[in-house]
Amino acid sequence: MVIVGLTGGIATGKSSVAEMLRIRGMHIVDADLIARKVVEPGRPTYTKLFAELGDEFFDAQNGILNRSKLAIKMASRRIRSVVNLVKPLQSGTFGVVEEIIINMQIEIKSMILVHYAASF
Repeated sequence: MVIVGLTGGIATGKSSVAEMLRIRGMHIVDADLIARKVVEPGRPTYTKLFAELGDEFFDAQNGILNRSKLAIKMASRRIRSVVNLVKPLQSGTFGVVEEIIINMQIEIKSMILVHYAASF
């Protein structure tokens, strides 16, 4: 099995390339979608981020992470504190990606594309 990573910034064509490859038979793991799911209320990564950030970055009504507000705050912080915030998200996301790939049990000759944004 060959695992290929596709990454890049916002609006660089990652989704378009991934869709073209999916149509041609490549197995796609959308880590962007997974990254959104691991921060849903009640998930372990959500709990870690909430403990680190407090309620400032979470909607008071539904508890959902306000990603745009967090992105603005991260842009203004020093690198060390940003890394501390991103670690739970990355470990949660990559743990799920790894589990999906293992569970696919695809023939060794198959290829899997992991589609992931450069930022979370």
